[in-house]
Amino acid sequence: MGNFKHEKIDLGYDDLTAETLPSGRTYAAPNGCNYPSITTVLSILSREAIQAWRARVGPEEANKISCYCKSHSILVDKIFCSTAERTKQTFDICSDGLNYPIAEAVYTDELYFAGPGEIVKLIQSLSEFISSVLIIGHNPSMQMYIDAISENSHITYSTCGLAEILVESSWKDLSLKKCKLKSFIQPGEL
Repeated sequence: MGNFKHEKIDLGYDDLTAETLPSGRTYAAPNGCNYPSITTVLSILSREAIQAWRARVGPEEANKISCYCKSHSILVDKIFCSTAERTKQTFDICSDGLNYPIAEAVYTDELYFAGPGEIVKLIQSLSEFISSVLIIGHNPSMQMYIDAISENSHITYSTCGLAEILVESSWKDLSLKKCKLKSFIQPGEL
């Protein structure tokens, strides 16, 4: 994974602070508690157990979302995808349901440990000719982004969850708590 530069953007709140130690990564919550990342929690399992879980859950969940997108004619104008192998594999599976050419996606390291500010900045860079965008990233980043950007943010983001957020302003004017979470689809519900 390459290095990238975090640029702080004032969005009216602070991103969670991440600390990476030999024992794993933790995030400092506003209440002062430190919470381990999902990969830190899963690291207690053997590499083989994690790979078996990923092999079972990832493609199955991605196929459900792909079928959902196809049956509901969900189309996007632009896709940003993390460069991590797992997100690229997820997108490879979902691209058919979205009818989106894999080669046209923008792959970026910035989504790997992105806070809401980095995701907002990425979206604010879009041309006004783009009417819809799909971000394929990681938790807890995607959960924090949804919580920060939408008025109704009481969801638990799962593997391959699909959130549809309505933005009523231009991309460059995207701001916190001004968007609406129109729908949230979890593969387990399909």
